[in-house]
Amino acid sequence: MLLLIRPEAFGFNNETASSNTFQQRSAAATSAAATAQAESDAMCAQLAAAGIPFKVIADTAEPVKPDAVFPNNWISFHDRKTIALWPMQAPNRRLERRNDIVQIMQQEFGYTDVFDLSHHENEGRFLEGTGSLVIDYENRIAYAALSPRTDPGLVRTACRHLNYKPVSFRTVPQNGQAVYHTNVVMALHPKLAVVCTEVILPDDRKMVLTMLRESGHELLEISLKQMNAFAGNMLFVKNSSNTWCCVLSETARNSFTPEQLGLLGKYAIPVPCAIPVIETIGGGSARCMLAEVR
Repeated sequence: MLLLIRPEAFGFNNETASSNTFQQRSAAATSAAATAQAESDAMCAQLAAAGIPFKVIADTAEPVKPDAVFPNNWISFHDRKTIALWPMQAPNRRLERRNDIVQIMQQEFGYTDVFDLSHHENEGRFLEGTGSLVIDYENRIAYAALSPRTDPGLVRTACRHLNYKPVSFRTVPQNGQAVYHTNVVMALHPKLAVVCTEVILPDDRKMVLTMLRESGHELLEISLKQMNAFAGNMLFVKNSSNTWCCVLSETARNSFTPEQLGLLGKYAIPVPCAIPVIETIGGGSARCMLAEVR
């Protein structure tokens, strides 16, 4: 089950651009809001065609929230009926947290516990949900690429509360910045790890690869060029027939080699979605648009 937010005021976010090198100003910005709505709607149609259950909640017109289409950064869902609320770096992204959405999810899906770390924003410490944490739920391991948006102490705090083993690592700076979110570096299926090892600092790379192999993952290594095409920003999810699917963008799908697509198809049915404006202007791709309801 997935949660999506249909955007209302999507656009280039000046407050996040300094730490997200994937964002690009574009001539399409004048019509970005309407185009992002169309891309979000088309993604929902693709999910429905693949038999993947989802729920869509509309963004509100006020306050203006240019990145509301990326809910996985402020809310996530865990076992023991726990909702986690996360501290966001950009002040205008904090506006995305909506109590009405929390209440809807509690009422419709029976969540009872709220684990709220958002107060750490007052300390200048951030951990942006399943953007910052890529979680191996079967083995209870949370991978975290450290960055201005992923505080190492909060990684440990969150993992203690949610009962995950933290595996933190550092990335090679891109345009002077650490990679902003872990979920552009890697994506996990229970038996497959899609990962850009090239961008992980050598001192940490062996640790990450050892953990992935020891937890039973076959590796699908992507290049830095492929990572920049959002090949690591995808989500493995089961459909209503209990078949694994892989939700990714068309940009990401087109970056894979035939051999890589063959390995991916061994584990999941690809569900490619055309979201070029959301990717280009928002600097996030398919995984960022999806919050898993577990």
